[in-house]
Amino acid sequence: MHYLLLIISITITLTYNLVRNTFSKHYAKNGRDFQLFNLACSAISAFTVLLVAFFTRAALPSWYTLLLGVVFGIITALSALFNMRALERGPASYTTLIVTSSMMIPALSGWLLFDETVSIVKLVGMALMIVSVLMSVTSTPNERSASVSWLVMCLLAMLFTGLVGILQKIHQSSSHSNELMYFLAVAFIVSTIYSGTALLI
Repeated sequence: MHYLLLIISITITLTYNLVRNTFSKHYAKNGRDFQLFNLACSAISAFTVLLVAFFTRAALPSWYTLLLGVVFGIITALSALFNMRALERGPASYTTLIVTSSMMIPALSGWLLFDETVSIVKLVGMALMIVSVLMSVTSTPNERSASVSWLVMCLLAMLFTGLVGILQKIHQSSSHSNELMYFLAVAFIVSTIYSGTALLI
């Protein structure tokens, strides 16, 4: 079951990245389009998670889960927005490489904040990630990949995507970990509201 869920997760993530890349490069004309895309993705995710929470009779959220979910939702929306902006400005391959390197942030936070051990293998892996990111930034196969605005968007997307992992860890390490479904539901609802508000203003 564990491997099946992993395969499904990878497939969904890959599909989402392909759709987001295509939309960012070929269909988005301005900031409103990005917010509309994020709004649609967040609304669908919120609806799906609420359905799961309802049918599995998940534990109702505490104030802790509600407040952390709000922060998580805003960070999730910003992560998606900066990621799409980066895809718009530069190549998908390098953008994906840099943004997915965000896993170094929660990995380091585990060592610094949650007393997790860091093995030599993990340190080597993080070092290789840093080297690959530096190589992708310094190599210039085309003008777009060397854009300063593209690099800024990539780094911001990397930061907020990394914070997503940290907030998930904080919630799941607390005594409210059984409220996961509503934690995610609140986050996606807030992300939907954020994008909807951005559309209006």
